[in-house]
This record gives sequence, C-alpha cells and structure tokens, in this order.
Amino acid sequence: EEKPNNEAEQNEEQQKEETPTDDGIIDFEADSFKITYTKHEITEDYEGNPCLIYYFNYTNNGEEASNAMVDTYIQCFQNGIECESAFLTDDNEGINNCMKDIQPGTTLEVAYAYELSDMSEVTLEASDYASFDDEKDVQKITLE
Repeated sequence: EEKPNNEAEQNEEQQKEETPTDDGIIDFEADSFKITYTKHEITEDYEGNPCLIYYFNYTNNGEEASNAMVDTYIQCFQNGIECESAFLTDDNEGINNCMKDIQPGTTLEVAYAYELSDMSEVTLEASDYASFDDEKDVQKITLE
C-alpha cells in the first residue's frame, strides 16, 4: 500500500521541480546554501562612479562553517556585458559579511557591489560556485 503513495509523492515533487514559479527576484537554493534578495541601493565607488550594492540573505545549509564569497556566484550584467566588482570608500557591513564564516543553519545578510556603466536595467544571475549544472536564478533591476 505504501508504494502508490510514494509514487504519487514523487510525481508531485517532480511536477514542483519542473515548473518553478519565477518570483522576479533571486531566491536560489543549492545543496549547501540558500540566497534570497533583500534590497539594493545605488551609491558611488571610491572613484565617484555609480555602483549597485546588491543585498541578499545567505543561509549556510552545508555541513560545516562557510561564507557567501566561497559558495555563491552572482554575476551582474548591464547592456549585455558583465559588470566589474566595485570598491567602496565607505565601510559596508553587507560587503564585510561576505567573508565571514557562518555555521550551518545560520543566515546572514551580505552584499556584493558592482560598477555601473550607466543607469540602464541590470540583470543579476545567481548560481552555485561549486556546481557544474546550469541551474541559476535571474533578477532584473530597473535603476533610478
């Protein structure tokens, strides 16, 4: 009697996996971590050029302490071209948190900063740094 239930459950799980709903933000889960967009801001880098600071919650779902910089890979594109990392003059807690190791089951808000070439829309793509599959989550941000 258990087997039909398991098959039904497996079919339900497969259907869920095959049709993920795109919520318009990065909400990405890999084997060892989960990241979820929280906010963004436009500021200036150390040279006075515009940059985007992209904030997200990083949850360590792995077996040992790790950090966002090791696990996550978030690319930012503008006009089809990858944006370089931006360096800020001011101290930013989110950016500082990228390198902080956190224990399994812990969540920390972290941030990455990207140089902007203009104020056109940006596309962010998140994936698992250590994985070879093509799974990713995409978010578009209209800059103002």
